[in-house]
Amino acid sequence: MKILFGLRGKSHDIKIWYDNSQKFLNKYINAVIVQSKIGYTSFNNFCIELRALGYYRLVEEIYKHGKYVEEEAEKPTIRKLEVNLQDKLESKLRWVVLVPSSASRAYYERYKSYDYEGVSSPSKTWFYEIAWTAIYAAVIRGSSKTIGISHLTPSLFEGHQVFCIGETLGHWADREVQTSLNEVIFLGCCIEERTLHQIPVVLNPEGSMTYHRPIKVGIREGKENELNYEDIIIGPDKAELERIVEI
Repeated sequence: MKILFGLRGKSHDIKIWYDNSQKFLNKYINAVIVQSKIGYTSFNNFCIELRALGYYRLVEEIYKHGKYVEEEAEKPTIRKLEVNLQDKLESKLRWVVLVPSSASRAYYERYKSYDYEGVSSPSKTWFYEIAWTAIYAAVIRGSSKTIGISHLTPSLFEGHQVFCIGETLGHWADREVQTSLNEVIFLGCCIEERTLHQIPVVLNPEGSMTYHRPIKVGIREGKENELNYEDIIIGPDKAELERIVEI
């Protein structure tokens, strides 16, 4: 694992790291953001790593939550799961943040098409909103200082989504109010170091400036079997939830 660069913003700086070990569990990460699609994906790799450590029951529960986020939720739903791995390894991981992929039901309901295995170029707006909301879940709702992010799209569009996440992080550093976020670790599954080095290049090119536009979300809490969870739903109906905020 090595540091690549820092994003200097109005409120604080964020250090960007790269880890090509394809491991999700280390002693630094407080929250990991991972897409919820089952198959040859970062989600499956994460569950395999947990299973190898003997967390069979936990993996079973995470799969159930991932299925809801990917296949059942009609609107983009970021689900933050509370976990505790300190019994078997030195880990600060407390949150698993599941996000819908661009092959999810929620993506189809919004765009009336799927993006999977290079069928079409996924929406930049989708990745920006998903990334921002996932970081909000981990940092504002979870007080995380160090987060890990894996690839959230088919690897054909690796650069496409990495730049969207990079823009999200740039806007996050420019927030007026400082947050707990200090470091972001890009996990190496399907994300290459050379792509990450392009993030500072594409952020704020000379003569242009982009700004974050508030995203309306609904928040609800729940518990299923042994796991507490919190859903943050993008574009909720007022009838669905009592707590609706802009982030």
